[in-house]
Amino acid sequence: MGTYLSTPITEKCDESGESLELEWGVVDMQGWRKSMEDSHTAQGEQQLQQMARVFGVYDGHGGAEVARFCQYYFVDVLMNQPINASQTPVGKSLREAFHAMDRLIDDPTRQHEISILRSTKTMKAQADKSLSTVLTPEQAEVLKHEIEEFEKKTNSNNNADKEEDGEKDDDNHPIHAGATAVVAVITGKILTVANAGDSRAVLCRRRRSRDGNNGTDDDGHYAFPLSYDHKPSQTHELNRILCSGGFVNHFGRINGNLNLSRSIGDLKYKQVPGIPPEDQMITAEPDIMQIVVEDEDEFIILGCDGIWDCLSNEQAVNFVMERIQTKTPVEIGTEMLDTIISDDPRITQGIGGDNMTIMIIDLQTSNRERRRKSNTSTDESLSSTKENEDDDNNMTTTSEAAME
Repeated sequence: MGTYLSTPITEKCDESGESLELEWGVVDMQGWRKSMEDSHTAQGEQQLQQMARVFGVYDGHGGAEVARFCQYYFVDVLMNQPINASQTPVGKSLREAFHAMDRLIDDPTRQHEISILRSTKTMKAQADKSLSTVLTPEQAEVLKHEIEEFEKKTNSNNNADKEEDGEKDDDNHPIHAGATAVVAVITGKILTVANAGDSRAVLCRRRRSRDGNNGTDDDGHYAFPLSYDHKPSQTHELNRILCSGGFVNHFGRINGNLNLSRSIGDLKYKQVPGIPPEDQMITAEPDIMQIVVEDEDEFIILGCDGIWDCLSNEQAVNFVMERIQTKTPVEIGTEMLDTIISDDPRITQGIGGDNMTIMIIDLQTSNRERRRKSNTSTDESLSSTKENEDDDNNMTTTSEAAME
């Protein structure tokens, strides 16, 4: 079957968590692919300009190493972006973090580590091991310091070094893999999304009636896009590719190879001298979208293109909305992957045959029926325990009185 297995690997890995009023769950599945190249980030209560929750999905190609590298390092890199007196906006910090990941991946001192990530068994259970299992304890301990020092060094001389060195040999560049990235940061009521590639984020939002009030009926929600895909055939992407010396063939592939135009990694496409990172043939430059989270907003979905090849934004939102009152994000994600995986990707022309990662961030978890039932059961259990204790106390008192 070429790039596909004879039978799919449908075993799933999941992760869930809570932070203040949020509950999230992420589920991924290797599916028909011969390796698992997706990774993700879900971190609650990180300190950026203010307390932040950071969520990301990284869809690897050409190998899993860049996606895994993002999983291990992106949040640390983001948190170490400089904050000046004017309070650097979260969007700017995200933009800098995307490009900083490229510089970190290109650092010669990181090549051994990346080769370990490349050679590690690609089954998801192995890929999800913590960084400490593939690095020595000493390396893990000094990680934050290394990032800070690296950022100081590269921010000051990165452009000068590239111009001095000239164009690198594409074929000999040690990094051949890349990863699309979509990252959502929640700071208070502000939601900031950064996207490079064709992974995607979407918000389920209540529809407002003509008088400006929020809809209250069951159909009063809609899919609010938080990102837009980047493809080589798009005019603004094509112009950048051509200006940097590349071409797009009739299959929509850059230089006859990649079918996406923005990513972290893919460094051999980012070596044209005299051109800034955002103007390279393939760039890590993310689109930034920032919105105010409304009180009635339901949930956020992040997913790799394996999801969006099968479902539109609206279909994904409806799928989750129909289940979220009674099922957890992990349960919904599991059901979604089982629903959309192809029976045979040869027949579906690859649709439903990719790696799949779905992340659901519930913004209304305290209002869900499943949570209310859980609280009711807990209250009833506590009440029953209290009643039993009272009965025991009464029996003891009665027994003591009888003895007297």
